[in-house]
Amino acid sequence: MPAGVHEGNIIPLRGQGNAGRRGGSAGDVMVVIQEVEHAHFHRQDNDIHYELTISYPDAALGGEVTVPTLTGSAALTIQPGTQPGTVLRMRDKGIPELNSQYRGDQLVHVNVFVPTKLSAREKELLRELSEGENIAPR
Repeated sequence: MPAGVHEGNIIPLRGQGNAGRRGGSAGDVMVVIQEVEHAHFHRQDNDIHYELTISYPDAALGGEVTVPTLTGSAALTIQPGTQPGTVLRMRDKGIPELNSQYRGDQLVHVNVFVPTKLSAREKELLRELSEGENIAPR
């Protein structure tokens, strides 16, 4: 299949169908493309969407994370102060455009993990941290 095909594309296979009547030439086979849902990626045109969940310290302090891509994995920089819902663009990491040199992007949707179970020490540290002047929204 050519790179960049998508749901509903039809690819004709000329002369690969049934034999024609009365010794006529073989007909064509029409292949209709159907896409299967991916476990981690969602396709929108030639862009790929990926949900990334990071910790609160990673969102606040920033850093580098490794994310899966269609061709393996890649490093992605998280800027300090990244907010939940931020969408980070990884250029040219999406699906190739059919019959073109253009390639879509990978859009990474950032979520921040909020723990539901904390140890006594973690609770103590969070209470101490919450007293800081830059922690609560203004």
